[in-house]
Amino acid sequence: MISLKRISGLAAVSLLFVSCAPFPPGNGGPQAPIDPNKVPVAPQVLTPQEAAEAKAAADRKRVRDQKRRDAAAAAKAKGSDPEPPKIGGNPTIPKPPTPTTTKPKYRTAVKIPGKPGYVYNPWTNKAVDVRGIPSGELVRDPQDSNPDHKFRVP
Repeated sequence: MISLKRISGLAAVSLLFVSCAPFPPGNGGPQAPIDPNKVPVAPQVLTPQEAAEAKAAADRKRVRDQKRRDAAAAAKAKGSDPEPPKIGGNPTIPKPPTPTTTKPKYRTAVKIPGKPGYVYNPWTNKAVDVRGIPSGELVRDPQDSNPDHKFRVP
């Protein structure tokens, strides 16, 4: 005869075995991953005014693209570079950049950690007191013998 101890052991093992078996999809078990390309999307409902605006914008884009293609084809036939199509209004002509005097770039000093108001001179690597001088200001180390060794305060 089978003892109660054996029956309870068999029941525990069978429950463990059944709990480890995978469920077939659709029966309350884990579901297959969802493919984002196959997810149904509800159609967007536009008001008549929104639909008219969208149609007008699409028409403008289609006309603009057609003008560009025509200009490119004409330029290719002439053998020159295509010029951008003129689309309504006065075309803006880009102005050439105005010649400006470029400022010489100066090195920027490095702050000394633990010493607020002191920086390393980038030319000599010596400490310089810059307390009270605003950031970005061009300064010169009074201890440096070269007057061209200017630097910016960080």
